[in-house]
Amino acid sequence: MNIKRKQLIPTNPRNETLKAYERAVRVGMKQKHVIRRNDGKWELKRLTAQKPYRIFDSQKEATSFVRSGKVRGTVFVHGTDGLIRDRIEV
Repeated sequence: MNIKRKQLIPTNPRNETLKAYERAVRVGMKQKHVIRRNDGKWELKRLTAQKPYRIFDSQKEATSFVRSGKVRGTVFVHGTDGLIRDRIEV
């Protein structure tokens, strides 16, 4: 059975839903994220940055550092699967 997958390409560039999504992506790229590294450690960084802001041994250590107020703004905490599981605003 061959199923054709339809690619979601916006036909209307003035689509409000598309604009809201693009704004959210731009904002998310500017914020810091707690992400798991390949070596099992956790890093605090912007998605567009090459170097991490700080590296931690555990996710709990990273979130407690963020909650201590040493980082300003919004921080997104990702799970081991990569999905956002928490949002911390300091």
